[in-house]
Amino acid sequence: MVLAAVSGMVTIGAVAKSLDPEIALSIRPINGFASQEMSARLTKIEIAKGRGKFPEQMDAQRHSLAIQAFMYEPATAEAVAVMALSQQIDRKRALMKQAYDLSRRQKLATAWMIADSGQQADANSILKYYDTILRTSSASNIVITVMVDALKDKELIKPFAAMLSTKPPWESLFWATVAGTPEAIGNAAQLRRVLYKPGESEDGYQDAELIKILTDYSQFDKAEGLYVLLSQPRTSTALIRNSEFRAEPKYPPMDWQLFSSGEYGATIADGKLIISAIPAAGGLFARQLVKLPNGMLSLQIKFAQKAPEKNSLFLEISCGENIPNNPSAIKLPLDKKFVSRMINNQASQCMFYWIDISGRAPENGDGLDVLMESVSIQSQN
Repeated sequence: MVLAAVSGMVTIGAVAKSLDPEIALSIRPINGFASQEMSARLTKIEIAKGRGKFPEQMDAQRHSLAIQAFMYEPATAEAVAVMALSQQIDRKRALMKQAYDLSRRQKLATAWMIADSGQQADANSILKYYDTILRTSSASNIVITVMVDALKDKELIKPFAAMLSTKPPWESLFWATVAGTPEAIGNAAQLRRVLYKPGESEDGYQDAELIKILTDYSQFDKAEGLYVLLSQPRTSTALIRNSEFRAEPKYPPMDWQLFSSGEYGATIADGKLIISAIPAAGGLFARQLVKLPNGMLSLQIKFAQKAPEKNSLFLEISCGENIPNNPSAIKLPLDKKFVSRMINNQASQCMFYWIDISGRAPENGDGLDVLMESVSIQSQN
């Protein structure tokens, strides 16, 4: 039957267009989607040759294929986008908007809208179209990388906040990428502060990673500001956070950063800092970044049960900033059950200090195994 034969040809064309639009175009009746695919492919090749620049004029073949596609399949969004490229700017924008509204999954119109929004410095629109790509495309890693790179511009913090406040499905990937992009972390910290809401769920954010990389790159003020925002208010006058080891660290090194290997390590449990090492092993057990005021400071350290063996454990206070006339580090042996020391910090130009607990078990013996109950620094002013 003729009807069956025609239906068969249409079916073959519909299948072939996804494999090779040139084959589909050779089959009759004409397949509008195959015409669209070919016109879009040729256009994308031209864009690639132009290093991302959209052609201002369309050659006869591409334009003819786009018109043919639209005539046979009026819903062919990429065909509308191809036809739009030959129009004047106002008409072009209107047709691209129609193509975008027809299908958010086709990328030609979306890419043009991003480029046009960029020329108009319309950050909100750019992010809206990026959001569209992220929701409809498998190229999320590439797009997220571009977005995070754009966050280097502080003027984009507000548009990013407006977009991320809607909790898009890609926000976890965004924050994970930010945490690995040092050039953007300063603005990312400010963006996180703008987005913060008391009592919110932290799902989707990478707060611990962001705070860690801020300290890695010496952006201590921003790390502390974000930590204070996200954490419970202080319950004591101790300048060292969690000085009595009552909680598991959540945002190291603004609270305790613990280190361990197969031979030595530190953990927090039952209100104690547990320090252990096999004979002749050791290193850095724990550290915290602390903001210390100018003036006289009182340092107090208390161990449970017994004091560490002589020359096995030390506490060091050193400036974390790269500034002229850095104050000398203070290194104290911890060989008593209770250690107390006054520190003169009146003339220091440094604000942020590393509090390091390090040591090594003697070669002869049972190794190092001590419980620290507290380590605190308080201002005496």
